[in-house]
Amino acid sequence: MNSCSQKIPPSPRPYTPQITPGEVCFRVVEPNCFDTSARLRDMDTAKVNVQCLSTVPVMFSYWGKPEDTEEVSRFVNDDLLAQCQVAPDRLVPLGTLPMNDVRRAVEVRFCP
Repeated sequence: MNSCSQKIPPSPRPYTPQITPGEVCFRVVEPNCFDTSARLRDMDTAKVNVQCLSTVPVMFSYWGKPEDTEEVSRFVNDDLLAQCQVAPDRLVPLGTLPMNDVRRAVEVRFCP
């Protein structure tokens, strides 16, 4: 079985992983969304051979300033690539682009 999952880049400080728009918790984020080892264990349990990893939609940041969105996209894409390199035969990255600026959206030029 193949599937797709979302990843959240690591935080520079400890926190309770959750998505909280405003004052109400929308979703508690499970470790398999930011811990590659947990993701691989879950894949093994579910008999998933290969999984495409992408970021959560809020990290697309299309509402931001283009220069900020470009920086966020690079950060997210670099993290996705690093996470997928842990098990390149099982994890495939699906990056994001700063879609609010066409010139900046050519991020693909910077991929190895």
